[in-house]
Amino acid sequence: MGWAKSFFDPPIRAWAGWWLFAGLLTAVLLVILSPYLGWATFGLFLYYVARPITRQVRQQGVSSTGAAALTEGLFIVPLVALLLALTAYVVWQVATLEPTDIESVLEVLFPDIDLDELPASPDAIYALTDGFRTDPTVESALLWLSGFIDTFVSQLYNALLTILFVFFSYATSSRSRTGFTKTFLRGART
Repeated sequence: MGWAKSFFDPPIRAWAGWWLFAGLLTAVLLVILSPYLGWATFGLFLYYVARPITRQVRQQGVSSTGAAALTEGLFIVPLVALLLALTAYVVWQVATLEPTDIESVLEVLFPDIDLDELPASPDAIYALTDGFRTDPTVESALLWLSGFIDTFVSQLYNALLTILFVFFSYATSSRSRTGFTKTFLRGART
């Protein structure tokens, strides 16, 4: 019964309460911010990949803001452009697949799919698109286009926020590390 007495002591109870609160807060934030989790992860990836470069530039006597700007302009933006070019190339390669290639890929990815139900002939494709032909409203095309533009602009905005996050992380990394050390690590030793 010694563990129960020691667990319910006031200092341990307060410590456990704070950890429980932190866990619940983390869970709530993950649920609320889940649409941005991928962008935040990508931003952290860019930060940790280019942090040694920023450190080397700072050791050459460049200010923290200048080092962050140089790292962003000479490394991060070209890296993101390269990733976008590779993505565009992959999309282009997928778009040039032949129908037989698509069927073999579908058989590998989805072994339980019935390929006979998919439209394979021009008549079957015509029957599938007959609904679009009978109701070719400009409104539906504009809704599709506005949805595409909305998605594109929001992803572009998220990419900009990610790049800005990385920039400010580099620019303030030494100050925030010093403040963190003073506040938490040195405070824990006393």
